[in-house]
Amino acid sequence: MIYLIGGAPRLGKSSVAKELMKKLSVPWESTDTIRSAVYQAMDPATRDARLPFANVQDHIEVFKRPTDTLIEEHYTEAKSLAASIEAYAGDHVMTDEPLILEGLHLTPGLVKQLQTSDKFHNQTKTLFITVTDKEMLLAGIKASMGHHDWLRGKPADTLTAAVEFIFQFSESLQSEALNEGYEIIERTNDFSKDIKKAVSLLSDK
Repeated sequence: MIYLIGGAPRLGKSSVAKELMKKLSVPWESTDTIRSAVYQAMDPATRDARLPFANVQDHIEVFKRPTDTLIEEHYTEAKSLAASIEAYAGDHVMTDEPLILEGLHLTPGLVKQLQTSDKFHNQTKTLFITVTDKEMLLAGIKASMGHHDWLRGKPADTLTAAVEFIFQFSESLQSEALNEGYEIIERTNDFSKDIKKAVSLLSDK
């Protein structure tokens, strides 16, 4: 079984993956790791256009770009990684090794691509984590910033732009996921409860 956890950044995908890993004793991988490997193997002349967030050095400059542009660039990354993600997950299916895969590159379109492949027939469980409360999102990000957080120490306008991007990207993914009939869990103020609910949905037989 391949457990797929999608959603915009900062919504708890990794936290859900870690708890699911503990419960099921199944390895967990992030699509960010796949992106790093693919980026290194790509033609240097084209890789920054195909994977525009793989080598970001300055998040302040990133969030000066229009939100629509950032969302489009994330979809570009997802398309650029689709074949590699499918191959990676497919190897686990072929060897009958379960896998938890999480990341913002797991768009509903990519998940549908996997599920319509004969290789993945009845071999996936999918959950998208979304958010509809922008103020709660901002408060949650401020409260959970770690020492190595990519938003730590950034100016207020950068944080505001990042929240707007996350919110709008989440709206886009949620709309697509609902159209495809995928399971969705909406973030609330009770993060621990959200994680337990997500793990239960994914691990339920």
